Amino acid sequence: MSEIYQAPQAQLTDAPQDITRGSVESALRGEYSLQTSEVISEAWARVSGTKWKFQLALLIYMLIYVAVVVGLRFVFHAIGLDSGIYSEAAGAPGMLEIMLAGTFIESMILMFVTTPLWVGLGMMGVRRAVDGPLKSTDILQYYRAIVPLGITMILMYVLLVIGFLLLIIPGIYLSIAYSMALYLVVDKKMSPWRALETSRKAVTKHWFPMFGLMFVLALFNLIGMIPLGIGLIWTYPLLMIALGIAYRNMFGVESEKDTVLI
Repeated sequence: MSEIYQAPQAQLTDAPQDITRGSVESALRGEYSLQTSEVISEAWARVSGTKWKFQLALLIYMLIYVAVVVGLRFVFHAIGLDSGIYSEAAGAPGMLEIMLAGTFIESMILMFVTTPLWVGLGMMGVRRAVDGPLKSTDILQYYRAIVPLGITMILMYVLLVIGFLLLIIPGIYLSIAYSMALYLVVDKKMSPWRALETSRKAVTKHWFPMFGLMFVLALFNLIGMIPLGIGLIWTYPLLMIALGIAYRNMFGVESEKDTVLI
């Protein structure tokens, strides 16, 4: 786990302008284009015809999330780990430890359940970036990779916490550098650690452009929330597709017909 933190490198030379299909090898050499205006312009052109597919996929995500939360609360109440029972038994020996353990278990279950869904949304963006077939139910296809995705998330969280504890800047660096790791797990079938390191090393070559892209996309979605979140109908698909384009430009996609390779 050496060289976890590496200082971002400003891009001092012109990146190739014609790269639209990358590879892991070229990405690690920094041979890819990641200009914010170009990525967002292409993503906006690709939003047409996909808005409601993304919205329906997001609805599926939310329904599963709520169902899992409600189910967990019901189970925890049945076995005496909910906050209401804790308040009644405040001060009971070991009760605080039991409650903390329950919270940890709930968080872990939620993470393992929702991470494949989040990756499904992201891979819909990747599919759109290569004109692949797109269905709202694509969001459900990555549960077959639930174990490596869950492990990747655990490693990522641990490293991010360590990074933010180290004067915050390393945490900011890693949060951008690891942005492609989950895609690599499902598209390139990489192991969790290899995916994290491949994403980190590749993104570092163009860290500032990647940061700028994600900042602009976050700003668009923040604006899209005003008023009443109506703008998210357009800005949310834009976010997913733009990240898909960024992934395509960096690493390429294994199959334009079907990106599900697990």
